[in-house]
Amino acid sequence: MKRNSFFTYFVSVLAILLGIYLSIITHITPLLVIAIRMGHVLLITGILIIIMIILGFYRKRRTSSSVELLFSQYFGKFYLAPWIIKKKENRVYVSTDTKYAISVIYLAIIGCALISYLLIHSFEEIFNGIIEISLSTVVMILISIYAIGAIFIYLNLFSLLGRIIRIIDKDSEIIKVSKSINLDDKNLELRKNELQIPIVNLKNSKIEERGYFQYLVPLDCVIGDSTFLKSWIYEEKCIIIKSRDENFIKSLNSGLLNLIDFK
Repeated sequence: MKRNSFFTYFVSVLAILLGIYLSIITHITPLLVIAIRMGHVLLITGILIIIMIILGFYRKRRTSSSVELLFSQYFGKFYLAPWIIKKKENRVYVSTDTKYAISVIYLAIIGCALISYLLIHSFEEIFNGIIEISLSTVVMILISIYAIGAIFIYLNLFSLLGRIIRIIDKDSEIIKVSKSINLDDKNLELRKNELQIPIVNLKNSKIEERGYFQYLVPLDCVIGDSTFLKSWIYEEKCIIIKSRDENFIKSLNSGLLNLIDFK
């Protein structure tokens, strides 16, 4: 078992056990009411972590365990948050993972709700002097939590609404970069917010490190307007994918070159 996985299991079980212990307190005082609410928060948090572990395990069992394995299959998917790579016959689809983005939005909303449940109901104790903390401090904590939650929600909503799909099609010999939300789109006609890059450009692809690793493909002889793709263009090259995992990008690059017989 990986160290990070063990730590996750340990934290989730500890949160559930401590949450149950605090939730069953029967001797009620103003301070213990806060402890009971903390127990509820810990219990819900622990359960959510367990659910996430189960869903993650289920998802991994239904998808390829590596990029190399994905390319050896006729059809398959590989996930590496926040990315999803899909292979179908001689096509490879690269895009951000919508399920991951949606799950982060849900978690941000639930996190803000739990913090609110814990702190907002403590206002009465603060006013009565039972809790020695200023109201302004609690308000600032809430504002900070909401601000962090809003940032997470905004970034992931942007990821969903501005999702760019790259379709590497061996048969048509093009790389189609599109804002379409349909991964199985078979229409090869050029449309608005779409760019077609000759697949031969993959021969001159490169991986560069700029805080994270970028998989770059030259924009030579492209068809279409690249205006919609400005944030994904670097030095006249299209960023196919970027990640902090260099081995993942190298495996993807190698798999694509082998798929289209550019060894």
